Amino acid sequence: MKLELNALAVRMAGIAAIAGTAAAMANAADQRAERQGRVAAADGTPLQGRLELVWGDGRPGPNRTSKLFATLIDDDGRAHPLDAVSAKRAAGDLRRLDNRRVAIALSSSRSANADGLLTPEVIVPIDDLTAGGGSASKAGDISTLAAVSGQTSWVTVMCKFKDVAAEPKPKSYFTNMYANTSGRLDHYWRQVSHGKMNLAGSAAFGWYTLPQPLSYYKNPSNGYLKLQLIQDDCLAAANPSVDYTGYYGINMVFNQDVDGYAYGDLKSITLDGATRRWGITWNAPWAYMYLPNANSGISTLTHEMGHAYDLSHSDNTDGDDDTYDNPWDLMSGGWTETALDSNYGLLPQHPIGHQRDQLGWVAAARLRKHLYTTPTTTYTLDRASFQASTNVLLIKLMVPGGSDYYTVEARKKSGGIYESELPGDAVIIHAVRGGYASIVDARTPPHTYSNQESNMFKAGESWTTPEPAGKRFKIEVLAATQSGFTVRVSSL
Repeated sequence: MKLELNALAVRMAGIAAIAGTAAAMANAADQRAERQGRVAAADGTPLQGRLELVWGDGRPGPNRTSKLFATLIDDDGRAHPLDAVSAKRAAGDLRRLDNRRVAIALSSSRSANADGLLTPEVIVPIDDLTAGGGSASKAGDISTLAAVSGQTSWVTVMCKFKDVAAEPKPKSYFTNMYANTSGRLDHYWRQVSHGKMNLAGSAAFGWYTLPQPLSYYKNPSNGYLKLQLIQDDCLAAANPSVDYTGYYGINMVFNQDVDGYAYGDLKSITLDGATRRWGITWNAPWAYMYLPNANSGISTLTHEMGHAYDLSHSDNTDGDDDTYDNPWDLMSGGWTETALDSNYGLLPQHPIGHQRDQLGWVAAARLRKHLYTTPTTTYTLDRASFQASTNVLLIKLMVPGGSDYYTVEARKKSGGIYESELPGDAVIIHAVRGGYASIVDARTPPHTYSNQESNMFKAGESWTTPEPAGKRFKIEVLAATQSGFTVRVSSL
């Protein structure tokens, strides 16, 4: 009940803030209409519509960077690009609002930044306050997304620019990418989901020639790929041959890089007469094939598919802006501690336990929620990749008085090809706050890259969570076993 009241208080505070800024928004809305052709209601009421997030991931390497595009699609179908930094601050947990109906109050002092992006002051969900309601998975526990299970077929659509003739790989390459054999995508997703989902029925089509040259799809102001434009043209080019309604997701692959990024999203699209959420990715050649000395391969395309299954990035706890410094997770690392295939390049590592749990892949019998009031308990913790395990695969330490928790899992290099290059055999711990996971480090200050001994807890080592007395947990690794470790959890 306390958590429900807290959530309601947060909602009401957000709505009150929107009401309080409505009058100041009227003039800003009119000015915005003149400058950008994007307007709020004439009376200055908040913008309303569906929030859409697209994750952008730079080419793997030591200076890799990420991007997040946030856009409000209003009821007339107009797109209102938002400043992502402001949107994160305005929403608290922006990821939780993806593809939900929201109300947005713009900053009364600065409705748009220098790039013309709208600067939200408050973003609150309103889908559960209007007819039709919202997604229970989005409105409820922030640790849970919509479960992914069964057949989730994908289609690869191969598109080449009008002025670039190259076809980097034949159709057979992309068809074989979906095979249920080691190092291929169906095999990978079956393994990491413990058999709960598959990519059976996936296919590839192309190459199709886009109607415009490469430069047409590049934003002249920032050099970024025009995602919606190239999506529309690429999918339209293939539409006579592809019935999109038969697929969960669409991997678009292009014959040349445009802006140094690959992208992934789970978004609402109307295709072949159906309007629903499709997983969708945008991929340059380095994201889907091996290029010598280029940190390239399907690890990136698989990462984008993770975004299309609604997963966000994980991180470490060093406090910098680099989200790719957790080599234990598909949704963070991806260019070190990964196996290399001579044809398909860098292979993906497994997702962390938090990501598996979000998608419903940790069986209830293999999951333990350890409360502060739970007596000191010793767990036999098997490696997370061990599908046949009858022991625990994930422990969640629930911090009292809020929604934060810690996950405890075991990882071993013997977990198959995708785990073969892990930093070591160890228990790893993640702090989950606001739905985002960060791997912990026993060292202060933490390392900038989390492949260190202080990120790996082995027999005889322990770690205590940083909460105050009355909320702390102590995790002790007692011994290694053939398939994992025994750990003891106590409250302090």
